[in-house]
Amino acid sequence: SMLWMLISAVGFLLTDRPAILLLLVQAILVGAALAYTLEFIRDYLNVRLSQHSPARLFGWPGLLFLVWIAIAPGFYMWNVASMLDTGLWSSLVLFATVRMLRLAEDGPAQRPATVSLSLLFSLMVLSRPEAIAWGLMFNGLLLVILRNSGIRGVEFWRQLLIPAASFGLTLLLLTLFRE
Repeated sequence: SMLWMLISAVGFLLTDRPAILLLLVQAILVGAALAYTLEFIRDYLNVRLSQHSPARLFGWPGLLFLVWIAIAPGFYMWNVASMLDTGLWSSLVLFATVRMLRLAEDGPAQRPATVSLSLLFSLMVLSRPEAIAWGLMFNGLLLVILRNSGIRGVEFWRQLLIPAASFGLTLLLLTLFRE
C-alpha cells in the first residue's frame, strides 16, 4: 500500500535496519486502535447500564479482552509481527468503525465528525484498495446517521459532503498518481 510504503521509507531514512522501528509503529497503531475500542465499549456500557460508578478502561472485561488479543497468535502475528500493512489497515478500519459508532450513539450535533472521518477515509484509501468499498459503506452509513439525527440544511450537507469529498479526492489523486 502507498501509505505503508511511505511509513516504511521513513523507517529506512532513519536507520539501516528499520525492522524494530516498523514493529514498534505497528504495535502502537494496533494498541491505540484496541484502546480506542475499549474506551468506546466502556462508555457504551456506562450509558447503557447506567452505572453509578463508571467502568474502568482496563477493568476485568478490558483486561480479558487484551489478554485474549495477546494470546491469539493469529491476530498478533498477522497485524503486528508480520510488519505488513495489515496492522495499519486493521487499525484504520477499527478507528473508523468506532468513530461511526460514536457518531451514531452520541449524535452528530454532540460530536461532529467531519475532520476525523475525512482524515480516516483518506488514510484508508491510501492504505488498501478495498478501502473503496469500505469508504462507500462508511459514507452511506454517515448519510443514514445524519438523516436520522435531525440535522438539516447547511450543517447536514457540511457533515456529509466534507468526508465524502475527502474520500473521493484522495481516491482520484491516488488513481491519477498511479497512471
